[in-house]
Amino acid sequence: MYILKEANSLDDFDAFLALKSQKDAIKWSGFETAPDSVKFKQYYIDKILNNPKTHVFFLCDADMEGCPVVGYRQYDQVSEEVIEVRGTVIKKNYQGTDALEALNSLLAKHYNEKGYKAFSAWISEKNKASEYNSVRSGWTKTDEYEIRNLPLLGGEHKFYKWIKEF
Repeated sequence: MYILKEANSLDDFDAFLALKSQKDAIKWSGFETAPDSVKFKQYYIDKILNNPKTHVFFLCDADMEGCPVVGYRQYDQVSEEVIEVRGTVIKKNYQGTDALEALNSLLAKHYNEKGYKAFSAWISEKNKASEYNSVRSGWTKTDEYEIRNLPLLGGEHKFYKWIKEF
């Protein structure tokens, strides 16, 4: 069983840094190296802890001793009704399990109870795993796109906007 935990203190920073430092997280973020811990800690304080429109939720495995963090999703409030995904990472040993599906389901329930109507996200057309999981979870791909540079993945990528209403 999985549970959500919102990152709301400096005690949560190390888990967030560890997830953002995973090889796949670095590649898909557009960076070439793991975050510098000092600079990233300041970002965490300024943009997450002190910004009421940005939220990070950890997915924790309640079936394991200590309820370890196995993934995260970061959101920004873009309107009174829409929350936009800014990043998602699932630990390597939990990829291919029901962890991402649980994260999607738990967060849709959480935000629906708060009165939001939809999620939005930008997904690279080359990220077939994310596209597959988005379709499986009821997301819809729009025609809107933007170009982003991902140096570790060969340069420019077309990211499409996806929507999930709930």
